[in-house]
Amino acid sequence: MKISTDEWYLGILDEIATTLKLKTDIFSWWSERSGLGPAQRLTNFFRDVLLKKVNERIVLFFDEIDSTLSVPFADDFFAALRAIYNARSIVSDFKRLSIVMIGVATPSDLIADSLRTPFNIGRRVELTDFTLEELQPLVLGLGKNAEQVLGWVFDWTNGHPYLTQRLCQFLTKSKDEATKETVKDAVKDLFLGEKGMEDNNLQFVRDMLLERAADKTGVLKIYRQVITDKTRVEDDEQSLNKSHLKLSGVVRRRQTALHVSNRIYQSVFDLNWVKDHFPHIENQNKFELKFLSVSAIIVAIGLFATTIYRIY
Repeated sequence: MKISTDEWYLGILDEIATTLKLKTDIFSWWSERSGLGPAQRLTNFFRDVLLKKVNERIVLFFDEIDSTLSVPFADDFFAALRAIYNARSIVSDFKRLSIVMIGVATPSDLIADSLRTPFNIGRRVELTDFTLEELQPLVLGLGKNAEQVLGWVFDWTNGHPYLTQRLCQFLTKSKDEATKETVKDAVKDLFLGEKGMEDNNLQFVRDMLLERAADKTGVLKIYRQVITDKTRVEDDEQSLNKSHLKLSGVVRRRQTALHVSNRIYQSVFDLNWVKDHFPHIENQNKFELKFLSVSAIIVAIGLFATTIYRIY
C-alpha cells in the first residue's frame, strides 16, 4: 500500500502534536496551506506552531531513518531539515530545535539526487560494541562460573549487543554448567546452522552485502581483502564502499584499519561465502551493464532515425 506525500507528512505532524500535546488542529492547518509544497509546510509548522507553542528546547527523534530512503519524496524531506538547520542564523527559534536521526545510512544516502546539495550538516554519532566491563550485568544469569562464561561469549561476539545477549539468553536456558565447548556448540546452533539462516541480524548483514550496496562487487572485493588479512586495509571516510561495510556491521575500524567485527561474523561470512556469492554478483552486474548497453543502442537508433527524419 503506497502512502501519499500529504499522509506521510501529516503522520509526522500528528505524532509531534500528540506527543507534545499541542492544541492545534494540524489537519485543518495543513489543508489551509495547500498552496505550499509539503516540505515548505513542514518547515512553517516547526517555525510557526511547534516553536511558538513550546518555549523549551525540543529534540525530535526520527528512528529507522533508512526505511525512508525508498520513499520517492524523501529528498525533499531531508532538504527541508537541512534548510531549517541553515536558517538558524536568521530564525533564532530554530536554534532550540534539534533533530536526531537513527538508522543505517550515510549522509550521502539521505539526498539521492546528485544535482541537489548533499545532506552535509550535523554530526555523526557512531555506536560502538560493548566492552567486557560493560557486559558485567549479564553475569547474573550465567551460573557459578559466570565470569569465565562471559569471557568465552565475548571471545565470539566481541561485545556486539545483539549477538552477546542472544547467546547469553540461550545459555541461561541450559540446566548444565556452561563450558567453553558448550558455548562453542551454542554459537553453532544459533548462528552457524539452519537457525543462522533465519536470524534477523545475520539476514540484515547479508542484505547489506548482497542487495543494498550500490556497488556490490566493490563492497565484496574490499571485504575479501579484509578477511584474507594479507594486506592491511586502511579505512577511508570518503569511500562509499568502506562506509557501507561499516554500516553493515560486518567490519569495524580499529585504529586506522578495517577488521572483521567478531568471530561469529568471521565464521558466517568467511572466504568461502564470498567466493560463493561473487559470481552471482558479477553476473548480475554484467546483466545490468548489458541491459544499459542495449538501452543505449536503442536510444542511439532513435536519435539517428530522428535526425534522418529532420534532414528529409
